[in-house]
Formats: sequence, structure tokens, C-alpha cells
Amino acid sequence: MFRRADLVLLTKVDLLLHLDLDLRALEDGLARVNPRPRLLRVSARSGEGISEFSHWLRERWQVLRTGATRH
Repeated sequence: MFRRADLVLLTKVDLLLHLDLDLRALEDGLARVNPRPRLLRVSARSGEGISEFSHWLRERWQVLRTGATRH
């Protein structure tokens, strides 16, 4: 699933305090499958990560629009 991903969104991060989730283990597991994708933590409630995600989308759209390749 993540072998070809450029970006992984971890959503609802405002709920992390209420969950039994080892974030470091998640990040480590992702890196083992594919060290390339960027991991963004996003919360619609607090706005965390929204501007970074928006910026990534604009950059990606520009790459796709111009046909440029990403290295």
C-alpha cells in the first residue's frame, strides 16, 4: 500500500492523546516499507498540518502540470 506513496497523511492527530498508538513504531514501520514518503500529521479540528498539506498539493500539482519529474 505504501510502497509507491509520495505522501502519507496521519489524520485526526488531535485524538492521539486518547489512543494507544505508538507513533514512533508507526513511523518506523513506514520507513521500513518505504523510506521516501513524507509523513504529515493533520487535524481538521486544530488546523495542524493543513497548510503543509496544502503546500504539498500545490507543489505536486505544479509538477504534474508542467510534466517535470521529481527527484
